[in-house]
Amino acid sequence: MAISQQELKHILMLSKLSAKPEELAQFEYDLNNIFNLFDNLKLVDTHDIKPMISPLLSHYPAREDAPQMQNHTADFERIAPEFTNQHFIVPKVIE
Repeated sequence: MAISQQELKHILMLSKLSAKPEELAQFEYDLNNIFNLFDNLKLVDTHDIKPMISPLLSHYPAREDAPQMQNHTADFERIAPEFTNQHFIVPKVIE
């Protein structure tokens, strides 16, 4: 399945959105890639695979939920642009 620019323009009009011509070309390219992925998924043989009601019903081994004392302050301080007294210093954005 592929989408044409005319169909894409119609969808944009129905959704009351607009796009520049270069954006329209990129949207068309991206959507057609997504549709191609779905077409590839349709080719996968799922005949012998049982439907899954919910992934949460499956049993997954999990580690014990035990509290741990972790102090990552030094790691955060190393990567932060500005860090003082265990606080991140951020630029003022509201005046």
